[in-house]
Amino acid sequence: MATIELTKTAQEVLTVINGTGPDAVNWETIQALSKMEPMSVSSGLLELELYGIIKQLPGKFFIRQGEVL
Repeated sequence: MATIELTKTAQEVLTVINGTGPDAVNWETIQALSKMEPMSVSSGLLELELYGIIKQLPGKFFIRQGEVL
């Protein structure tokens, strides 16, 4: 299995998602907790989605899938 090299932005977003527990977390909460610019949050979320680490649910909610990194 190949190791995924996440950008610093994606790592920060994932840290916030991992810190919220097993439930889905919405985009606004991720942005508020990370204190990152909205475009950076969106970029990090997209990267995590493309790698299959998170999944977007209706209403801009995001949830981890698979192993927690």
